[in-house]
Amino acid sequence: MEKILTFIIVTWNNNNTIIECLDSIYKFCNNFNVIVVDNKSSDNTVELINKKEYLNCKVLVLNENVGFAEGNNIGLENVNTPYICYLNPDTILLEDIVKPSIEILESKSEIGLVGCKLLNVDKTLQASTFNFITEKQVYFESFRIGKFLPNFISEKFFPNDSKSKKSKIVDWVIGAEMILSTEDARKINGFSTEYYMYAEDMDLCKKVERILNKKTYYLATTSLIHIGGASEIKNVNYNKLEIIISNKIRFSEKFYGIDKAKKVRKALYNVYLIRYFIIKTFYWFKKRSYYLEKMKTGLKICKTLKIN
Repeated sequence: MEKILTFIIVTWNNNNTIIECLDSIYKFCNNFNVIVVDNKSSDNTVELINKKEYLNCKVLVLNENVGFAEGNNIGLENVNTPYICYLNPDTILLEDIVKPSIEILESKSEIGLVGCKLLNVDKTLQASTFNFITEKQVYFESFRIGKFLPNFISEKFFPNDSKSKKSKIVDWVIGAEMILSTEDARKINGFSTEYYMYAEDMDLCKKVERILNKKTYYLATTSLIHIGGASEIKNVNYNKLEIIISNKIRFSEKFYGIDKAKKVRKALYNVYLIRYFIIKTFYWFKKRSYYLEKMKTGLKICKTLKIN
């Protein structure tokens, strides 16, 4: 039987999570292939996968760590099924996510990408949807305004703070799990590699909108666990804060132009300045010095980052 979907999983030292992830796929899903792209793990991730001898599972071992985006793109080059699912190695399926997602893609021509509901390990709701970054969104997300508003308002304007219990069209979904057609994924050239980490999923959904003229759909009736940060925690070879800030600015410049990017940079600067003032004036807790230093670092980054 011809397979309908390929799971693309990029790994990097994920020996603590990858087997549970793969076992859950084989438990709940049917008619699929798996491509694991390993970013030169130094642990026994690859050995564990090979030892299990999963059916229709190909492991591509890279000679260097090329990052999340390029790793997924390498996986995409090896796909021969109509659909793909980008899946993080620190996810655990609780049910079949393939069938309901493909049903959405095939029944709603305006939808180009489907993301299911993400849960924490304790089954509580995890933030799964966000709005594209703008200068206003910087303030909304930074000060968690949506937490203090009725959920029907948060659903629209502050999705990261809403309970997101309804299936709906959204700006973008977390890249821990995304399903789309292979043809569409190739039309938008997969993930953009200029980010390396922390903005590739937002960028991918924006390309679905800009290039394909399609929307991203949040499927709240189907869920999976996302342990979160399993690979990120191990990676201490870069300044996370600088990457996050620069990627937000880079995204704004790429899709909205230099003027918008400058406004986003200014908004980020203001956020760190306000936070610094609040912490210095009103808070006296154990990690106060740490957070003050973090705010000062954020201010320095925003001030020195150049926009072309």
